[in-house]
Amino acid sequence: MLKRAVLLSLTGVVALAASLTMGSGQPAQAGNEDPDSQIHVVMFSASICLAFGGAIPSDCFSLWRPGNQQTLAEIVTKDAQHTFKRDCVNGNPATEVCRLLPSDFESLRNLTGEQLHQDDPGTNKSSGPFEGVYVLAFVPDDQPIEIRTSKGKFVQIDDSPGPFGGTDDSYVCDGQFDDCNDDGDMLKGMIAIPLGGYGAELGPGRITVSQGTKQAALDFTVVGEPDTISIETFKSTITNGIVDLDTPGDPNYRKLSAEDECPLPTSLEGFTNALGRPDKTVLIGRILDEAGTQITQGWVLWGGTGIEVPNRPIGPVANLGAPITPTVNLGSFGFGAPQVLCGTKGTGPITITATIFKYATGTPEIPGLPADTQAHTAQPASLDFEVIGQVDSVTAVADPPVVDCNGTNSAKVTATVLTADGQPIANGQSVQFDVVALGTANPIISKTGGGKGEASTVVTPLSPVDELRGVTVNISTIPSNSSADVLTTAVRVDCSGASVPGSPGASAGSGAGAGAGAGAGPQTGVIRAPDTGSGSAADGGALAWWPLVMLAAGAVALAGARFATKRD
Repeated sequence: MLKRAVLLSLTGVVALAASLTMGSGQPAQAGNEDPDSQIHVVMFSASICLAFGGAIPSDCFSLWRPGNQQTLAEIVTKDAQHTFKRDCVNGNPATEVCRLLPSDFESLRNLTGEQLHQDDPGTNKSSGPFEGVYVLAFVPDDQPIEIRTSKGKFVQIDDSPGPFGGTDDSYVCDGQFDDCNDDGDMLKGMIAIPLGGYGAELGPGRITVSQGTKQAALDFTVVGEPDTISIETFKSTITNGIVDLDTPGDPNYRKLSAEDECPLPTSLEGFTNALGRPDKTVLIGRILDEAGTQITQGWVLWGGTGIEVPNRPIGPVANLGAPITPTVNLGSFGFGAPQVLCGTKGTGPITITATIFKYATGTPEIPGLPADTQAHTAQPASLDFEVIGQVDSVTAVADPPVVDCNGTNSAKVTATVLTADGQPIANGQSVQFDVVALGTANPIISKTGGGKGEASTVVTPLSPVDELRGVTVNISTIPSNSSADVLTTAVRVDCSGASVPGSPGASAGSGAGAGAGAGAGPQTGVIRAPDTGSGSAADGGALAWWPLVMLAAGAVALAGARFATKRD
């Protein structure tokens, strides 16, 4: 059961990466061309198949078998809309043989980044996961098919039980499967052949597929085995407060797997939301080969001090979304293993570690399914974080506090949110600005950033009407989790010539509690929450990839990437 749960958690990594590289959570279509008019070629990793397959990894061990190909396609394309008919007799791909399409596997192909590890596979036996890549050839008819590679070796297979055959730089399908027996009866329209590095020279390679007069090619890169690892993050300070919302007896009790807890996100939106909260941050584990190239198909074992991973007691300070994640193509963020870190109970410094792992499940003491046994043993990477307390106070100031209310002039209203010990709240705390009477705020909801605990909006009072001269801006914090409180305050933006209560002589815009200049000051009131007993705090810690808009850029990566195809 533990093996199944861990594998299922990996589907989140793959689904996320698919959304980053494709711009949505669904596999992309292979253009608008009829799949029967040409050959298409797709390459993807056996280990990525293992992650995506989740509860049924055995289908990835022998993907050359047509039934396993269809099962994986159904997992990957669940609820997806297909451009072309799948040619199922009764329209039910779950119960009958259906035509497979390049789009069924494109998201998996993109995750691999068209990379082949130099020394994979570790074994060529059929008793375990094949540590290499699969080359999928989608063909227009059932004549003999020839596949060649300029680097690496194909593992010779057929549809009979037993171990693999030998290795060669070419593979000819001439009757071993129904889709190449030249009987005029097309079935799935695809064959899958394992390709290993077997010590190939690093650098670019090419696969060519031919059937009759039609040909297609796919370029790939041979990379070295995992050699070094590092961790990158979006912010190094988060707040605590995430608790288990499930009750004893619930299957997810103490796993923090619910949406508002600490699951590994499964979409671009999920990671964006995680980054947009003060109690979470996103990590990326980078694995490089000996040449310093970022590589996919490496596996990262996560750990650290003061934290826990799923299926264990909730960490005293923080939790990780998943114990093991593979490196995949993350679009504009390069190749890496995504992870989420969440603040739970206490406060204080924690250290997160990432180790190159050779297995898809298990622990260092009891490893599970082998996924990359040729990976080198490397020094673990580590990165320090600070978990601080919840929101405890909010103050606000308008700059300038008095404007000419002509419907155009505006003032910047800034809220400063602090913890109980006076430290800035972590980046991502949502603050809502509501304008009372005649005026607007843009945006209505803003997030703290820059490590200062500040969130701002632009307030534009409309033309004054009689006694309605100026506006009151009501400000409230939006709880990031069930443990956080709602705190409120208010500030005035007045019109020139208005009678404004306040303390004369205070300087405008000087920070929390500042009044207006020229003898008129806005009300900035402070409302405090009960003492939470929060411990030590760190600085705001915004790192190089803040703000959130950078994550959205990942969705447009690989624009224009398509199957490499040579027309008739």
